[in-house]
Amino acid sequence: MAGTRAALYIRVSSDEQAKHGLSLDEQKHDLREYAIRHGYTIAGVYMDEGTTARKSIQRRKELQRLLQDVEAGSVDVILFIKLDRWFRNIADYYKVQAVLDAHKVDWIAIHEDYNTNTSAGRLNLNIRLSIAQNESDQTSDRIKFVFEGKKRRREVLTGNIPYGYRIVDKHFDHDKEQAAAIRDIFEHFLVSQSVLETTTYAREKYGIMWRHISMRRALQNERYIGTFYDIPDYTRGIVDKDTFHRVQQVLTARRMDTPRKPAVPFLFSGLIYCPECGHVLVGCKGHKYANQTEYKNKFYRCGIHSIEKTCHFTGTIFERPLERFLLDNLKERLMEHAATLQQQRKTTGEERAARKIKAAREALDRLKDLYVTGYIDRAAYDTDFKKYNKQLQEALKAAPPKGRTMTDKLKGLLNMDIVSTYSQLSLEGKRKFWHAILYRIDVEHYEKGRGGRKEYRLTFL
Repeated sequence: MAGTRAALYIRVSSDEQAKHGLSLDEQKHDLREYAIRHGYTIAGVYMDEGTTARKSIQRRKELQRLLQDVEAGSVDVILFIKLDRWFRNIADYYKVQAVLDAHKVDWIAIHEDYNTNTSAGRLNLNIRLSIAQNESDQTSDRIKFVFEGKKRRREVLTGNIPYGYRIVDKHFDHDKEQAAAIRDIFEHFLVSQSVLETTTYAREKYGIMWRHISMRRALQNERYIGTFYDIPDYTRGIVDKDTFHRVQQVLTARRMDTPRKPAVPFLFSGLIYCPECGHVLVGCKGHKYANQTEYKNKFYRCGIHSIEKTCHFTGTIFERPLERFLLDNLKERLMEHAATLQQQRKTTGEERAARKIKAAREALDRLKDLYVTGYIDRAAYDTDFKKYNKQLQEALKAAPPKGRTMTDKLKGLLNMDIVSTYSQLSLEGKRKFWHAILYRIDVEHYEKGRGGRKEYRLTFL
């Protein structure tokens, strides 16, 4: 159907790609060709790479993004090449299917034929899902059997190799230079007894660009004494056990001696995105505080730039100017948001379809009243009922999927004195306010300096 918005879903695990050639590019090519051939508009491409169909649906990030777009009314149909690219787990399939049904979104396996409109078709679907799940279970059992053999032989299974190790003939071995650096880092921590100072030391001396939390995890990592897969002495450790245990004692003692500081509430944590690399900007306290719970000059910056130096956005977004910008522009942006949604409804023909449905239902109601009050006989009622009911069914069938509408919460803000109400909220209340109405804040224009012009694009929930 022309105008149908199609989402292309692609999934491949590393093992399947190696064995069966189910590459992402091949799947994408076939799905695009199918969409073009049927006149679909491609609404988006969602690729779960290196992900098994049995993995928890919460851990399939692209699937979660797709479901968010389904709930936002941005998708009419989902295309994938085969059912096992979609699911191999019956329970998860029906969880997701409930979401699709609620938003009238269909799916098509372009290399297979399914008809879920009949009981026989649904039975066939369940059988195919059961077979796929059984095949996945058998594969899992075979992998477990292979892994158990590898463990007995003290071979590398899979996963990331810790800094300091390398693989030689399927076994862990030391990388001479990196292992020496790790031993030095452990010794340095015992002298400085500071994770932060040790992080700086490792960066300056060895170029190890770890964050503070990564350094702490490294100092607690039992793999450095040779424990892998919960098996002690799986391989020769880099750090001797006495040094490792002394480091754990220092870490534990410092944690117990250091009083926990109250968490600093950032109004826009998790909402502002870097215009260069797309990562969420990180909240920073600033240097001065006004009282025990609120810091002055809180700001947001790109952690990827600050730590990894791979992003070039050096900007700083201060919280208070951003807060003022949002309060000054919120109503205007809400009205633009409402107008955009209204225009989308008109473009898709949703309003026109709604009028036809309403007219047909009103005609049926009037017909019922005429018959009940005796103005028409049963024969006339039956004739007109068939006509108006046919109009109703045709209008319902031709209606496009229901698009996104403005939430009641956002509508309520249009008739509210936002600034006055907002000023009465606590700091935590203000944080909850922004998180209840905003999905994300994008930096559209940034000029350096406190007086530099800054513009933001708001995406509402």
